[in-house]
Amino acid sequence: MAKTYTNNACAWVKKDKNGKPYISFKAERDIKSGENINLFKNDKGDNPARPDYRSFEVTDDAEPESELTDSEMDEIPV
Repeated sequence: MAKTYTNNACAWVKKDKNGKPYISFKAERDIKSGENINLFKNDKGDNPARPDYRSFEVTDDAEPESELTDSEMDEIPV
């Protein structure tokens, strides 16, 4: 079964005008009170446009419904 990875949030580590680091966070969906968000380090290069951390949700893809063959159609009671 295939899996789909859906992006939930991205975070960048930035510095303010005084040089203090802070985290800029962008959520792709509403975050509920008390919900935990797990961030994973993004190791895909040094492009500043790419987020430093990502959060994603893994879902299993539904298997496609198989079509009935002619022989199986004959077995279905009418």
